[in-house]
Amino acid sequence: MCHVNIFTGLPASGKSSYFQQAFRDSHVRVNLDMLRNRTREEILVHACLVGKTPFVVDNTNLSKKCRERYIRLAHASNFTANSYFFVENLDVCLRRNPLRVAKTRVPDRILQNMYERLEKPTWDEGWDRMFLVVMNMDPEIHFTVSEMTPPPKPLDTGKVLNVSSLLNHA
Repeated sequence: MCHVNIFTGLPASGKSSYFQQAFRDSHVRVNLDMLRNRTREEILVHACLVGKTPFVVDNTNLSKKCRERYIRLAHASNFTANSYFFVENLDVCLRRNPLRVAKTRVPDRILQNMYERLEKPTWDEGWDRMFLVVMNMDPEIHFTVSEMTPPPKPLDTGKVLNVSSLLNHA
């Protein structure tokens, strides 16, 4: 089964660097910085879904609402939807931001606003798999990736098993 990996994280949290290290040779990269508008993004996403091609949505995807449409489209096309949440505190992103290419830098006040609006991905969004990603720079860039365990499914209490009736019919 094909899959889509949906990245969530602040600018300068390592999303694009991680794509280059982990998925560059196997996945199409869908990125608004590169595509410049939602129409182009929709065309590329649609092409990946129709062509059964694995892809990565490499955007900030700060809210559940932003991620919802990708998850819905993935499941409707028999893709699995995987969350990659780039865990980073605001101070670290503010320190890394000036090191980025000029056109990808984000003003500090906007980065602060994005941090305040960030909604961490949760299982109830419909993810098939979830990962936490932390970028380390010591001195080379590398990533620590941890898969999250889904919560246990609740027991179905609507049906009560009558053990005595099973024993009587045995």
